[in-house]
Amino acid sequence: MKKLLAFLCALTLTLSLGVTAFAESVSGSSETGASGQQRIYTVATPLTWTMEIPAECRIPFGQETTEMGSVKIDKVSWSILPEGYYIGAFLEIYTGELKSEAGDSLSYDILAEKIFADGLTVEAESVYKIHPENYGLAFSRGYNFINNFYSELSVHVSADQWEKAFPGRTYEETVRYTSCYVGMNP
Repeated sequence: MKKLLAFLCALTLTLSLGVTAFAESVSGSSETGASGQQRIYTVATPLTWTMEIPAECRIPFGQETTEMGSVKIDKVSWSILPEGYYIGAFLEIYTGELKSEAGDSLSYDILAEKIFADGLTVEAESVYKIHPENYGLAFSRGYNFINNFYSELSVHVSADQWEKAFPGRTYEETVRYTSCYVGMNP
């Protein structure tokens, strides 16, 4: 018991000593005075977010327009982004062709529509065609959203392309979704 009491007293004495961290002692005199400097700084926390993309999309044979799903960005860790910056959501199409193992292909377009930012409808009537010539689409370009971004996607294969399809063949292409923190006018 005496050892425990002695330990607690020593611990209390140690914790009660006031130590100023990072203090600087500056000497002065009546003739020279005294001056010193202090660094004041902060470190901004990293910006994080979540991007959800559509899973696999099966196009029923002969159907010209098929819903692919939606792209969604949310859970943004900052409540305000610096002026002129935004989180970009991009879709890259490599060839714009659904190819079979035999080498033949069907051309297609991906359409982005019903764009929402921060829960508000930004563009409900506009439809953006995404194709390889523009290397994809920056869905959120120009929408300096704070908390969330959403756009519905569909794939379009025209009737004349379906006429080129061979029975029993699988046609496919992989597209890439990317999101990053960028400036409005790079």
